[in-house]
Amino acid sequence: MIQTQHSLWQQYLPDPGQSLYQQRALTLLTMYIWGEARRSSDLAQRAIGYVVRNRVEDGRRAFGSGWRGVLLEPHQFLIIDADANAREQMFHPLEHGTELSWRSSFAGALIAYEALYTDPSGGALFFSRSDSTAVWARMMRTTARIDEFVFSTDQR
Repeated sequence: MIQTQHSLWQQYLPDPGQSLYQQRALTLLTMYIWGEARRSSDLAQRAIGYVVRNRVEDGRRAFGSGWRGVLLEPHQFLIIDADANAREQMFHPLEHGTELSWRSSFAGALIAYEALYTDPSGGALFFSRSDSTAVWARMMRTTARIDEFVFSTDQR
């Protein structure tokens, strides 16, 4: 019998038989980046991963606790709070996107999770699309602009 060895990115594909709350933290982070920025540059994907990392390290109760807690805290990230169709797509990224988009999202997640490179978000705790009209986004200090995203912090 020939056994095939799966690439690392394949080992972190979502398990559709488990809820979001049961996914591994790195899988959940990859799902999040894929949902938010699968069509964006590698740099933007890393920056979004670092926003999550920065919230984990910030320790504010409002952000949640730990990787899973920060990602699943209600009303923090639109893609997690999204309608059922958008969330369902995250469980099947190879059916709703390309292998390359999942691999790129996984790379960004792994880099942020392990802090392998410098934070391209500039220490951001928030991000929005550059065309956002959200009031909260205008009250923040911008730390970086990458692709269609504006990264920011509430710290002066």
